[in-house]
Amino acid sequence: MADVEMRSISANGVCAVVLAGGQATRMGNLDKGLQEYQGSPLAVWVAQRLALQTTGCPDYIAINANRNVAEYATYGYPVWADSAPQCMGPLEGFDTALTNAKAFALTSQHVLTVPCDTPEFPSSLLERLMQALDRSPAQVAFAVSVHQADDGTSVRRLQPTFCLMHISVHLRLHAYLQSGGRKVTEWLRLENAVEALFECKGQNADSFANANTLAELEAIAQRQRLLRQTN
Repeated sequence: MADVEMRSISANGVCAVVLAGGQATRMGNLDKGLQEYQGSPLAVWVAQRLALQTTGCPDYIAINANRNVAEYATYGYPVWADSAPQCMGPLEGFDTALTNAKAFALTSQHVLTVPCDTPEFPSSLLERLMQALDRSPAQVAFAVSVHQADDGTSVRRLQPTFCLMHISVHLRLHAYLQSGGRKVTEWLRLENAVEALFECKGQNADSFANANTLAELEAIAQRQRLLRQTN
């Protein structure tokens, strides 16, 4: 097999986008990104967590939202709405992120997407995704969480919206959407995307716990409060 040319990706060349443009039907169609978590709106909490990545702060952080745009803007982050929301799922947010990164985050060569409903994502997320791309000819990397089942075996779960992609994939993504494609996992397969593995156990058990309901959001918050009390 031919040697893979090693690249050097830096956080200084990354535009990070918090995905908060969904309909949140399982949350009663509330604007999920504005629901409170640990005293902050979810999307803002996630944006602030992005700034604390082990790689250092990404070059640019924005929020993708389609409702209450003016309210999101009060928190100091650029807000990028989908040009014509068509309920195409997370890939619509990917498309919006790439479009705007090319227009506004001019020093960025890569876009990192993070969903707003997973507040305890790893502080090493960007670092591990960058490492995965550095070791591969792929232009896209995404997270895979590894959990321990009750019988002791390891269970892998794809986390496709935690994605780092080179801006050069934009035209192919747009063409996929125009052809009727909607599945994130299918598009990742077409891109030969590389995986970055994250073990979720102990203090990191909630790394990819996502909140589809207000009850799930409160449960995550309660577990994190207990974790802080015991440490």
